[in-house]
Amino acid sequence: MREFSTVLCSLFFSFLLVTCTDQASAKQPLPVIQAEAPDLESQVSAMVDENRFTGVVLAVRGDQTILERHYSLEDPAHPISINPDSRFAIGSITKTFTAVLTLQLIESGKLGLDDTLQTHLPSYTADYSERITIRHLLQNRSGIPHYIDLPGWFDNDYKRTLTQDVLLSAIAALPLKFEPGSDYLYSNANYYLLGLIIEKIEGAPYDRALENRILSPLGLDDTGQIYEPPPITGLVQNYLRENDGSLKSIPIVNPQVFRATGSQYSNANDLLRWAASFQAETLLTAESKALMLAPDAPMAWDVLEAPINDGETMQLITYNGELAGYTSIITLFPEHDGIIIILNNNNAGYAALATMTLAIASQMF
Repeated sequence: MREFSTVLCSLFFSFLLVTCTDQASAKQPLPVIQAEAPDLESQVSAMVDENRFTGVVLAVRGDQTILERHYSLEDPAHPISINPDSRFAIGSITKTFTAVLTLQLIESGKLGLDDTLQTHLPSYTADYSERITIRHLLQNRSGIPHYIDLPGWFDNDYKRTLTQDVLLSAIAALPLKFEPGSDYLYSNANYYLLGLIIEKIEGAPYDRALENRILSPLGLDDTGQIYEPPPITGLVQNYLRENDGSLKSIPIVNPQVFRATGSQYSNANDLLRWAASFQAETLLTAESKALMLAPDAPMAWDVLEAPINDGETMQLITYNGELAGYTSIITLFPEHDGIIIILNNNNAGYAALATMTLAIASQMF
């Protein structure tokens, strides 16, 4: 995830530096770009064609929709039909929901940021569990390795055998990458463990806690878990792109192992409501939101100060996800009340989605 943040920030710098250098140094009124603006539409269409992108692009500023488009693929071998309500697996954007659930439990006094892993999950037998706190897990600063360090992780036959107990034992057997709190390491294990803690405190499965505390209050009717019994209505087929450019559909093996860390599907309108909830104290207090979005140590989100013209900066609050060909990115521009959401199902890749995001942002702002 941090690798992507570096890509996004460098893209933002190079893209906006080019687009801003010809502007007058004095601040100009921010433009209001209409949905039919030809420059914006043509830029996005060109990138869609270049990347054979299929999916949904949604850009909103305040209560105005700047761009809302869905892109299908008329390929005889793999036709892809997308509509505005299409659902996509959103991968690690799931973590943003888990972070809010955790902070809600902290606000209610059921959990403490500095409570230890051992206190709330004594069944996790790693000898370091006394030294890792809820704060460490939320900030990806626990030192617990990422799933990809598990021996056999890339073997689908092995992955199919992973029950909750087996997965926990396998993670606990790995040595820490560093002393808790001393560094950053993106790791699915952190949020998988938070999901189990949420379940224990709530006395209910993760998905029910999510429904009760977030999905139902916000009216997110098109958001759920990819481990629900198939078929999931409206979930678009996922594809990986082969070296020759052809598309290959692959299954998501044992999706339960991604619970609370990369297990959700959603659509663009639900994610818009999700992002907009941070503009108000709908789910969290201002104090909790500030904690979650602290630039030096955010929880789930990446908070970037990207350089633009004349030495100024623009803040981006962003996160992304990737799972078996599904790629997604959601970016908030709080200074301009802007939100850009891009969902893809044919492995367009992070760089392509970041470039599209920044092309749209340069027109909007």
